[in-house]
Amino acid sequence: MNTDQIKVIFTYGIATIMILGGLAIIYATRLDPPEADVAGLRLLMAGFIGGATQFVFNRETQTQTARQVERGIAQGATTPAPASGGDA
Repeated sequence: MNTDQIKVIFTYGIATIMILGGLAIIYATRLDPPEADVAGLRLLMAGFIGGATQFVFNRETQTQTARQVERGIAQGATTPAPASGGDA
């Protein structure tokens, strides 16, 4: 198992724990009385879970993109030169 596989497993593990934990809190508060403002808590938890999951996956996506670019450059990939506009 290489480092990339370990990081992907770790990333998906974190996301799964966050989502399941948030769902457990939302489920546990389903029978609270209306004066407890559970709706606000549910929105807060949903926003927190979404933000944390987005942070974890954005971080992993950036890492994978950077590694792919490095591999491409190391294998001799070239980028096209920008077109000099106006000459026909």
